Amino acid sequence: MKPILFNTEMVRALLTGTKTVTRRVVAQKHLRVLESDYRKEHPELPEKQLIEKLCKPPFEAGDVLYVRETWATTTNGQDYLYRADADGNAVKDRSGNWHVPKWRPSLHMPQVAARIYLRVTSVHVERLQEIGAEGFFAEGMASGAAFCGDTEIAAQEFATLWNSTIKPTNLGLHGWACNPWVWVIEFERCERPEE
Repeated sequence: MKPILFNTEMVRALLTGTKTVTRRVVAQKHLRVLESDYRKEHPELPEKQLIEKLCKPPFEAGDVLYVRETWATTTNGQDYLYRADADGNAVKDRSGNWHVPKWRPSLHMPQVAARIYLRVTSVHVERLQEIGAEGFFAEGMASGAAFCGDTEIAAQEFATLWNSTIKPTNLGLHGWACNPWVWVIEFERCERPEE
């Protein structure tokens, strides 16, 4: 099992079942294949095909991922709480008791605290701006523009969402305007696998 990080908004989309795909930037070190000797020997290969042939994606079909999300423990440390379930800053535990926890970053969530598991169904590479109307929905966007078929406004909304997930110092490399190569990772919810 491998971990995958999602922000609170995207965890909520996972929980409602509206998010069935995620896009992750192809690592810069992998993009060196576009300037490799192999590329020089095979100039007829499109960049997309070259990346898919020579670069290892972060996940493969069949992989089970556990979602890391913003989390906390109850005051007695016996139960996990999740920011995506919070009403404001407060959240109920399984017993129905309210807590105002000290939230911990998703990066530090242990596997034992995970409650969402995803099975990867397919992985392919594309340019970020190749996303279309179906992609907006699969990404979990609750966009009125996408529902109305206005892909131009939906693309602007997705660009804002995408850029909000990129460190400001990396926007010049991975921001929407740069149209980076991304892995398109499709998945379905699954049960926690047995060890």
